[in-house]
Amino acid sequence: MTKEILLDSRGNATGVAYFDRDGRLQEQPADLVMVCGGAIESARLLLNTRHRLHPNGLGNRNDWVGRNLQSHSYSGANGLFDFDTYDDLGPGASIAISDYNHGNPGLAGGAMLANEFIRLPYQFMAQIPPWVSRWGGSTKNS
Repeated sequence: MTKEILLDSRGNATGVAYFDRDGRLQEQPADLVMVCGGAIESARLLLNTRHRLHPNGLGNRNDWVGRNLQSHSYSGANGLFDFDTYDDLGPGASIAISDYNHGNPGLAGGAMLANEFIRLPYQFMAQIPPWVSRWGGSTKNS
């Protein structure tokens, strides 16, 4: 797991410090460091990277790193049927709201209601009958 980004005296990234599988701290120099650990892990990594030029964490001059994160809560249902049925049949994401109105005085915010679980075409491959071609010109509609 990455502990922090290594910085030189000018505050430029020079690599990362990480814990190996045995829990030993290691350093890996790099010409380029990309932070791409998602909202939670990226914020943790930036806040752990302290330096005389970044005393509150890298990129956190205004104390905004890790603030205002959003979480998603999803509901779902499962069922057993005596016939074949497939997920994601029916209309896709066709309704979305973002009216920033919760009906609570003094509360500013927003909302969205949408179907985010629309499958990509490749995710239907297991449902294609075995005699149907899966690639090439024959898969295109004429």
